[in-house]
Amino acid sequence: MRDLERLTGVHRETVRVYLREGLLPEPRRSARNVADYDEEHVRGIEAIRRLQAARRLTLPQIKRALRG
Repeated sequence: MRDLERLTGVHRETVRVYLREGLLPEPRRSARNVADYDEEHVRGIEAIRRLQAARRLTLPQIKRALRG
């Protein structure tokens, strides 16, 4: 999570909201308290942030947009 925060500039609580809302795929878990985030998560967060900034969309609107 620390690396994901550093790469995206998004706080871990915000990432958790995105996960809870279904905006990001669940990370792979090698243990209960270990989550592996990859480039897909970075790209997803960047897309969410762009939609929020450029179009001022809410999270439910972003969820619909990302699903097509």
